[in-house]
Amino acid sequence: MMTQAVWEDDETNREVSLSINYAVDSEGITITGVTPTRVFFPCQNRSVLVWTEKGQRLLMRQLRASGRLDEIRRGLEGELLATAAG
Repeated sequence: MMTQAVWEDDETNREVSLSINYAVDSEGITITGVTPTRVFFPCQNRSVLVWTEKGQRLLMRQLRASGRLDEIRRGLEGELLATAAG
């Protein structure tokens, strides 16, 4: 399965759009892949696409270091549970 998410990186005043691949099983959600796709700079009202592997790797290292990937996974689990409860 695939979804979109946004990492709001307040430290650097940017928003990073993420494409997230995940699997659902009895244990919950497992994120199988994350690809940064766009960076938006609110203070400049400007965005740039992330299309190189080097740029994607850099953003992924920063995302992991921020600890936000676990928050994104928990949020995704919450959304799916709410949808299932209907």
